[in-house]
Amino acid sequence: MVTFLSADLSDKNWKLLAGLFALTGAASALWGLGEFVVSRTQSNGPIIDPNTWAAINNLFFFTCLALYLTASKRYRYVVLAGLFVFSAAVFAAFSRAGLLVFFAALVFSLVIGIRAEKIRTRLLPVMVVVAISFTLVHSLAGGWEEARQGRETGFSLDTGGWQSRVLQWQGAIEIYKDYPLFGSGLGTFKAHYPTVRTIEDLGTAGNFAHNDYVQMLSEGGPLLVLFVGAFVSLLVYGLIVQSFRLAWRQSEDVEPFLLIIAMGTALVHALMNFPLYQIQIQMMLGLLFARYIGLTGLIRWRRTTIRSPRLTRGAIVFGSIVIGAMPVLDAVSTDLVLNHKRIPIVSRIGDNFYTYRDTILFLRSVRSDNWMNRHAMSTIYRQTFDEQDDPAVRRGLAIAAAIECQEAIRLNPFILGIRSYCAEFLAQNSWLQDVEGIDVTAEGLLRDGVEIAPVDIESYLELADFLKSVGREQEAYRILVDEALPYINLKHGNYHEKRYELSLRVLRGARARNDESALERLMGLL
Repeated sequence: MVTFLSADLSDKNWKLLAGLFALTGAASALWGLGEFVVSRTQSNGPIIDPNTWAAINNLFFFTCLALYLTASKRYRYVVLAGLFVFSAAVFAAFSRAGLLVFFAALVFSLVIGIRAEKIRTRLLPVMVVVAISFTLVHSLAGGWEEARQGRETGFSLDTGGWQSRVLQWQGAIEIYKDYPLFGSGLGTFKAHYPTVRTIEDLGTAGNFAHNDYVQMLSEGGPLLVLFVGAFVSLLVYGLIVQSFRLAWRQSEDVEPFLLIIAMGTALVHALMNFPLYQIQIQMMLGLLFARYIGLTGLIRWRRTTIRSPRLTRGAIVFGSIVIGAMPVLDAVSTDLVLNHKRIPIVSRIGDNFYTYRDTILFLRSVRSDNWMNRHAMSTIYRQTFDEQDDPAVRRGLAIAAAIECQEAIRLNPFILGIRSYCAEFLAQNSWLQDVEGIDVTAEGLLRDGVEIAPVDIESYLELADFLKSVGREQEAYRILVDEALPYINLKHGNYHEKRYELSLRVLRGARARNDESALERLMGLL
């Protein structure tokens, strides 16, 4: 979409838009540099991963380099300051991949770009700025090892960071095998990864595969990877052509060459991190690609004539309203159901039960395939059920609550909290199992939750509690020892608290049964 909207911009307007985008990158870079100056340790800015933050700064550095070498003298020093900020941010990330990508791209750019006589004298200030930023960052940190504070400092493939990545890549491939045609769905890696995660992967939360191409294969299948592969192939071909033209002095225009270098930094980082899942990088790639295809003549402009402009405008407006209304309605649902209170007017709706109920009823009608709306309706029915004395009314409300909860789970099976909520209600009202249309059971919901997210200890604890409540204490104990205990060291949601609870329950159960084997396993894992 960004490429489509900006492909027809004039030279002046494109540079203005690129400059405005660079301001967002500068905010991110200065954020991280501020953290670095205070802590003198590896920084990641507003991004959770320092390697991905380094990818963002690499992308903006080489975008600024393209702007610097083509900008008028009036703005050259401003862009040079941007080069200093972004290069310093790359160094402050202390990312092994970030440094390799930065210096490889910079050296290649200098070697090829120096052949263009008209920009040769401008390259010296760039090298000076990079040298100063590198010296300042490393002198403040006191060295690579000190900045990383005991983290792995080498580039060996035997280190834990690389091994963890390989395990995540293997997990993504396993997910893809279950969904070979169209993938598991965009953004679902985090939800599916616990089902294939191995006990050896102890160091990450499993949010990303740390290889965007492998993750895109698992989430979008071959079609998505083919699309991205075509984009990469086009840029590789362009890089070869532009490099030869500059090297043999067939052209003095370095901008297309540097635009490919800038985009290439993010695409190379995507082999080992998750930069393509950051919207800032997505939009920058779209903007740079629009400029590239405009400069190289890969597109031809053709003016179209619309015979019914009013009807066309009306259809566009109506379609935009329909499409735009869905995320707005879902945002209202999120704010109400999850009680975020981020939307000023909406935040007050929940203060009155009847207003809240009527709003959820409306949202449930127009967005019935939103799991939050179905869960909210289930909660309303259940609350009303608790307040009623009439048996017939209570029966109807209980059935409605169970069906809405069942539908919420069907729409989003990965929200474990709803499973617990629904299982508790079904266990309290066992007669619901005989009602037509209710095809889930309390035990089934909890066991499915364990299978979906085996890394989450909470699921095992809740299943054990249910089994104990129905008199199956030995089975509950074996669930904790045989199924939950192997995952005690894996990161998950409420890690420390639930890890302690699981340890305590296994310890007490093993002592009561004189189970020395379970005690030895527990002590060996802690």
